[in-house]
Amino acid sequence: MTATDRWHDVQKHCWGTPGIGGSSWSEELQGVDWGDLKILVIGAGGLGCEILKDLALIGFKDIEVIDMDTIDLSNLNRQFLFREKDIGKSKSEVASKFVMDRVADVNIKPHHGMIQDMSDDFYLQFQAIILGLDSLTARRWINAKVASLAQWEYDEESNSAKIAYAIPLIDGGTEGFKGHARVVMIGETACIESTEWMFPPQVTFPLCTLENVPRLPEHCVAYIKVKEWERLSPFGEGTALDGDNPDHIVWVAEKAAERGQQFGITGITFAFTQGVVKNIIPAIASTNAIIAATCCNEVLKMATGCNPIMNNYFMYNGNSIDNGIYGQIQSFPTDDTCLTSRAPTVFKANPAMTPRQFIDSVVVGTATNQDYETYSSSAQITLQSADIGLLLSPANSLIPKEETSSLGELSLGDGAILVATDPTFWRESNLKIMLHFSDDVEMK
Repeated sequence: MTATDRWHDVQKHCWGTPGIGGSSWSEELQGVDWGDLKILVIGAGGLGCEILKDLALIGFKDIEVIDMDTIDLSNLNRQFLFREKDIGKSKSEVASKFVMDRVADVNIKPHHGMIQDMSDDFYLQFQAIILGLDSLTARRWINAKVASLAQWEYDEESNSAKIAYAIPLIDGGTEGFKGHARVVMIGETACIESTEWMFPPQVTFPLCTLENVPRLPEHCVAYIKVKEWERLSPFGEGTALDGDNPDHIVWVAEKAAERGQQFGITGITFAFTQGVVKNIIPAIASTNAIIAATCCNEVLKMATGCNPIMNNYFMYNGNSIDNGIYGQIQSFPTDDTCLTSRAPTVFKANPAMTPRQFIDSVVVGTATNQDYETYSSSAQITLQSADIGLLLSPANSLIPKEETSSLGELSLGDGAILVATDPTFWRESNLKIMLHFSDDVEMK
């Protein structure tokens, strides 16, 4: 079978859209074969394994994956790219090799490490980033990174900033029989930070409940974990509870079952105990498959223009007991109060102004923060540029700074982005500024 025959059905589905058909990428990419786009997958666990397999089978040939984890015995029941001989090895490296061995003409480059260790240039080489993460902290970090790399341009008709280009984020997540897939386009949709409230909070138990009135099996397990493990030291003084050590889990399960009998609580098994100890949410392979396929389908639609992109949040419920099996899509618009992804505010500036003159003449008394509070003085404002660095800071700060050169002399071009911060507001406040030069602006 030739490479052309191999992808015949997909090409037929996208007939009439040679190269990239979507508008999600810059003009220089419009003539590139969509299969040659560079895709980054973050996470090579249950969801990441499915995503890598799907991307390769769809026809994407240039993929990179990053994950800091190594393979554990408990991964093997659902992370199907791993085998028992792989325990202890890097997830990203093993997953990449497995897919490349099975799918011809695909190249997957693995990275074993943290996403925070990669440079801006690393992320800028990709045309889409797919998240297969189980951490809200990591989601927020990559969301902020992509927002910081977004390019904005001045729109004369509306006198406002419009997004010129941002790397599309496709975020997938699963929790038991439930899952979500979403498309994040900075400047066009809500970002992860502005919809953080949708993620379930970490489950914790009050200590008084654990000690005095346990009502659930997890209360009994948590009590043994928190109170009895250290007090009784069943495996020696100072030995930490290891959720992957069967002997440790058996001991906790037995003690928790004994406590459960005292309060009429049942249902404490080995698997249940390990889930509570490791804070494991049961992973369902079918949920991972559905969410991964949805994420990869969105990348295909972006690349080929074969169908409209999802707008913009898909929620899946696969538990028939919980109101039946269903899925629904909800649209979340941009949030103008989000410090991470909101568009910069356009301010007209005279290129002869110094940074302080700009703040005093244009920002003070006019601009407002996300809580609609007015900036009242330049005395406490810090002004900085990503390209140049610190331009202005309070005299009493750790690094006092007052740049006396004009904005024009500093080589800040029209459309340059500055960030002003003012600690006098009741909560964190960053004013993202886009400069639009005009000689008509008066200086104070």
